[in-house]
Amino acid sequence: MNDDSNGSIPHLGGAWLKTPLLLLNHLVEIGKPRSTKVLWNHLVRRTKLKENGGYKRRKVASRAGKEPTPPPTRTRTLPTRNFVHNDIPSKTGFLWVFWKEEIKATAVVSLTCQHITIQFDKFTVSTVYASTSYVIRRALWHDLTGIGSNVDVWMVIGDFNCITQASERKGGGLPCQRAVNEFVGFMNTNCLLDSTTLGHRYSWSNRRFGHKRMVQKIDRALVNQSLWIDL
Repeated sequence: MNDDSNGSIPHLGGAWLKTPLLLLNHLVEIGKPRSTKVLWNHLVRRTKLKENGGYKRRKVASRAGKEPTPPPTRTRTLPTRNFVHNDIPSKTGFLWVFWKEEIKATAVVSLTCQHITIQFDKFTVSTVYASTSYVIRRALWHDLTGIGSNVDVWMVIGDFNCITQASERKGGGLPCQRAVNEFVGFMNTNCLLDSTTLGHRYSWSNRRFGHKRMVQKIDRALVNQSLWIDL
């Protein structure tokens, strides 16, 4: 086989076109990283062309003065209608809430870019994906406080993008104390307690190593415990 220094696919008399996956496995076994990458990219391009109706057919349509046929849109039917999301045309949402068939949702109380609050039979759940900016999070605290004053059994769960104390962060710089105080103030105002958690102490990592690594606990479930326990 040819040398792998130029990243070209080794010449096998055209046989590799018929059995590309066999050659791909062979290149991995003998340690040819560049040839492996070239062949892999070829397979990916060929697969995409097949999915989009083929390069030649779309090219002929363009030459004839017609608009090329767009590739078919693939959709997947969800197994349930019991869901709600905060995706809007102008902005991609980050929250999708699903619930079981036997659980009856009575109303969507509130829906914003940072939270979705749903009223069920005996309780209310607010799912949260908070902004990374503590200034923008102020609108979230204000909205949830208004909801909390009008509900009984309440859970607020999700990614708050904020810690409650310095011990919930390891690595990185000191947390913004104003952001921490505003988050803790929101919890105290609404009599919310952090529920017991299992597993890892921290829920988020910046995926770095050494002195650049930072982990935090920013995902949690808050409940107005005195009422939640009685449920």
